[in-house]
Amino acid sequence: MGNKISIIKRNGTKEELNIEKIHKVVEFACEGLAGVSSSYIEINANLQFYDGMTTREIQDILIRSANDLISLDNPNYQFAAARLLLYGIYKEIFGDYVTVPLQDLIAQNISNGVYDAEILEHYTQEELIKLNSYISHKRDENFTYAGLRQVVDKYLVQDRSTGSLYETPQYMYMMIAISLFAQYPPATRLHYIKKYYDAISLFKINI
Repeated sequence: MGNKISIIKRNGTKEELNIEKIHKVVEFACEGLAGVSSSYIEINANLQFYDGMTTREIQDILIRSANDLISLDNPNYQFAAARLLLYGIYKEIFGDYVTVPLQDLIAQNISNGVYDAEILEHYTQEELIKLNSYISHKRDENFTYAGLRQVVDKYLVQDRSTGSLYETPQYMYMMIAISLFAQYPPATRLHYIKKYYDAISLFKINI
């Protein structure tokens, strides 16, 4: 009983170390990627657990392991490393690998003081619901590690003093489009927002 290891979650609570959870996260990161091994990432990570270890520390070690395995022969480790980073982003913002409707995220981030409440003066709830339907969260998995790392470090809305994040890349892309076309005629702007969102989220335009 005395040998059980507790880890500290992102919200500060403790839970017993569950190796199976770690396996599942690494397997998710490797799913569908040719030339990538979840076992190899875990072995290369050489994880040494200790009581009081944080989930962020575990995640960072796994990301470094996948990143270290990137080579000309095995380039897909860059996507595995990106997915491991992405999993941590979602867990930090939402508490799980899930999303929320755009209108809920906007309300939450206005409450957090990181989005301007003026956005709600330009768009109706019906429009925000429609815009939410345009978001393809699956596109977050198209990032390489270097690309996602740059977006996280430079562009996502965050608290620079604590590193707390308030949005994922797809919400960021949609909020950029929403802000750019806020003054356009309501009859046509959703069309332009969708076209612009698709262009930047599919990397056809580099923001």
